[in-house]
Amino acid sequence: RASLGYGVVEYVKHSVASDVLATMEKEIFVMEGSSKPVRVEPYACSNKRWSTKSPADDLLKELNPRIVSHTETAFAHYLKARELQYEHRSEEQTLRMFQRQERRKTEEEQQRRLHDEEEKLVRLKEMLAHA
Repeated sequence: RASLGYGVVEYVKHSVASDVLATMEKEIFVMEGSSKPVRVEPYACSNKRWSTKSPADDLLKELNPRIVSHTETAFAHYLKARELQYEHRSEEQTLRMFQRQERRKTEEEQQRRLHDEEEKLVRLKEMLAHA
């Protein structure tokens, strides 16, 4: 079964949930074997009831989720991975910008050529009309 990309954790006490959120603002939470951090944020649940057993429970047991301290190697690897992701996004944006510029130049050149051909056609019609 494929991951939904999110999960919900319920706490009985609001104070415990607040403590967890405060801790997660200071630390990075990662799954073992992944360079992507787990983002933790408050979630306002509707009347929908969440089951106590999630399909991800078995996966979580395998991956050993944990908080990574900034002194650990995994923290440095995560920061480097995040830096590379930002660089990649920046390069993609630059590439898209150049592609748009080239597309505009090509369209302008096509419009210019079309205009030149239309002018040639008009002159040719005039020459034929006078002949």
